Amino acid sequence: KICFHGSLLNTRSILFASYTNSFCAGSTLTVFFVFTMAAITISQLISLSPDSDKAT
Repeated sequence: KICFHGSLLNTRSILFASYTNSFCAGSTLTVFFVFTMAAITISQLISLSPDSDKAT
């Protein structure tokens, strides 16, 4: 379990670092920033859809 949590932490750190880099680049490239925000929003909504199906 400890190894799994460590790898999850590394994966999340890399993911958030890539978000940070995208937002820094997106601040100068407005269209890129909008597409990045849309992709993140859509992926988060898709990941929540199985949970909402269980709730009803």
